[in-house]
Amino acid sequence: MSIEREENRLLFEGSYNFRDLGGFETIEGLTTKYNLIFRSDALHEMTDADSEIFQNELKITTVIDMRTDNAIQKEGLGKAINGNIKRIHIPLFSDSDATEWSQKERAPGEPADLVAFYIWVMEKSGDQIVDVIENLIKTDDSVPAVFHCFAGKDRTGIIAAVVLSLLNVHEDHIIDDYAESHKYKHKILERMKRSMTAENYEKFPKELMDAYPETLEDVLQYINDTYGSMTAYVLSKGLSNDSIIRMKNLFLE
Repeated sequence: MSIEREENRLLFEGSYNFRDLGGFETIEGLTTKYNLIFRSDALHEMTDADSEIFQNELKITTVIDMRTDNAIQKEGLGKAINGNIKRIHIPLFSDSDATEWSQKERAPGEPADLVAFYIWVMEKSGDQIVDVIENLIKTDDSVPAVFHCFAGKDRTGIIAAVVLSLLNVHEDHIIDDYAESHKYKHKILERMKRSMTAENYEKFPKELMDAYPETLEDVLQYINDTYGSMTAYVLSKGLSNDSIIRMKNLFLE
């Protein structure tokens, strides 16, 4: 059994936004390696066939789960996670933080501000972001690895943007990778509807599932304006230069 791919997306039955971070060209003319780092939405609905591919074809050794405690308790881990896989729980924010943000009062017709949300996460959760990166590169057998949240768009999108930026991938490729998640918005909303009460789903601002290029453009601009570069940002949050060098040695060719 072999997984079908649609460009970088892997067509699993139970995960809609599972993608390979390989094949991106860097400013120096190098390329990110395939089949080492994957980004994904939640894995808990993966089927038996998905799990077989996940474990035996992709040979995932590390899963970094960035969901909140409540989400994990409610949704579980799913069939793909077995005893041979190292699962690391690094929530980028708490349940109460997520609730406070999603229920923030807005003027009628005012859209949810994803740019402000991402900046808030990056400023609030620098330690966790560094922790995710360090666990991706800890040992040679830390990979193949996947990091994921619920939708594979926000927390996962932030980590993907940080990783690709540190590897010096062209910024337009990083932005395109983020915006790819918009294609799976309705699938993710369907899953969300299954996991929430009708009342809470009705209240949930659906525009939070958007993934427009300008959103990440503005976030990257903020990082550049505030810190000078993504490298300077992660160094300020505690990542070492040695870790960045190791990351490039592991993931570029």
